[in-house]
Amino acid sequence: MFESLDSPSIDQILEAFGRHDSIARHPATSRRSADTRTRLVAYLATDAARVLLPDERALLAAERQFAPDGAFNRVFGAQVLVAALPGFLEPGWLPRHVYDARAQVRFVELLCDWIVANGLVDAGEMSCIIYGVLDSARAARRSLGAPSRETQPDPTLSHPALGHPASGIMPRPQDQRARVPEITQTLPGLERTDGPVDTGASPPSSADPGETTRSGGPRRSAGQGA
Repeated sequence: MFESLDSPSIDQILEAFGRHDSIARHPATSRRSADTRTRLVAYLATDAARVLLPDERALLAAERQFAPDGAFNRVFGAQVLVAALPGFLEPGWLPRHVYDARAQVRFVELLCDWIVANGLVDAGEMSCIIYGVLDSARAARRSLGAPSRETQPDPTLSHPALGHPASGIMPRPQDQRARVPEITQTLPGLERTDGPVDTGASPPSSADPGETTRSGGPRRSAGQGA
């Protein structure tokens, strides 16, 4: 998958996911999906750096000096994206309109499902972080008065190694046998794209208690030396 790249960038991941997003394909919800993606790009640009490890922060600072626009999404990949998703479900980033907010929660669930199902992260090594995404989604659903995903299973989604995503079952850290197999096919049309960035003030942020447990490092961007 993502031929000729050690790991795809966040830009490339979001571009590929957009072609599989069931919310984006449905005429009644396509506008909400587009709005959610715009908010996600803004969140990543302004507030997601709190999940970075020290060396990743240094790399991001250097990349922003080279080319500030879209630096976060160029430099980092699936692991950082998944680690950042819970912050996107905090009250400051959820829309005021309840149906838009529910669509954002669903977008995050589908994106996390898709990343894991396509083997872009190791479900065993990142199980605690993935659980954190699911827990944040459940909490957001409760705050919005929405039914949990467990009560509304989606038969179109399934993980080969994780079981049905609607069950909320993810492999525990000690169960290293539950791994998503590598995908050998290449998805077409994975050009780099920098989405629009909302330059408005970001909501207050707090330190990520799990930042020291995430494995893996950032991608090397085109602006970095070999």
